Amino acid sequence: MKPTSIKLPDELWLQLKEYTATHRLNQSTVVREALVEYFSSHREPAQPSPNSVLGLCEDLCGVLEGSKDLSTNPAHLDDLGQ
Repeated sequence: MKPTSIKLPDELWLQLKEYTATHRLNQSTVVREALVEYFSSHREPAQPSPNSVLGLCEDLCGVLEGSKDLSTNPAHLDDLGQ
């Protein structure tokens, strides 16, 4: 692990100090877990590879109009195979 230092406003530092004392944790653990949670909830959507099928036809996605539930609504499958 790499060490780092951060500057916190007094109020946030007090909250961290009280929380770690109450829960018997060290500050590094709490800050590390908070950063993991922050980054997991603020992740950018993955961009498709330009060589994948999605990447090659990305400009076509969403251009057609019609039912959005063709693959999940059984009513659309009534005459399938006839």
